[in-house]
Amino acid sequence: MAPEPAHRSEPLPTSSLTVLDNGKTWQINVSWQQIQGRPEPVMVTLSSIGADGPLPNLSRPQPTDRDGFTYLDQDPFAVTAALIRKLPIGQHLATMRQMHARGLNDEATALRSIGASDHAQHVADLAYRWGTPQRGAPLRLEVLTKVADEYRHAQRLGTNVYATIAAACGISPSTASKRIMAARRAGLLGPAVPGRAGEATNQKGKS
Repeated sequence: MAPEPAHRSEPLPTSSLTVLDNGKTWQINVSWQQIQGRPEPVMVTLSSIGADGPLPNLSRPQPTDRDGFTYLDQDPFAVTAALIRKLPIGQHLATMRQMHARGLNDEATALRSIGASDHAQHVADLAYRWGTPQRGAPLRLEVLTKVADEYRHAQRLGTNVYATIAAACGISPSTASKRIMAARRAGLLGPAVPGRAGEATNQKGKS
């Protein structure tokens, strides 16, 4: 079996979660892509559900149409900023990760039971990537090299290094700052210059 590409962003299945909050029902749809070896959310859609949307897997009986789709007996309501802040989106994203990982682990167990050990290991590896947080995991050299390259590119253009790296790597500016420090520790960037953005070096021709 050919190994998966390490860096290409690959589309993954969209996941949905139905959330009940104070008698109101929401649906959260998340589109995922594989980024730097791990499934990450790239689009989150939040909907208030009324009588015009099918909802599978509801925990309580609801009216169904002639095709068997379940519909809520509820009028749509406004999606306000206050309600969005109130919903624990991060918690629901974590729940979706666990659901995907659990399903893949079950699939791997079934594959082992029929002797498909190689395929089972591949599926188990996918489950690990879905379920394991990246916090504290060492960054690959290729990632830090890209950070250093983008850093120097921003320096040459006179643009904000944090914003440039964030845009190039698909991360937040605060994460970009941490990766710059990691690139310095790895020796890919020189020490920081006190009082300004840049790197100190004794090597000629390097700035």
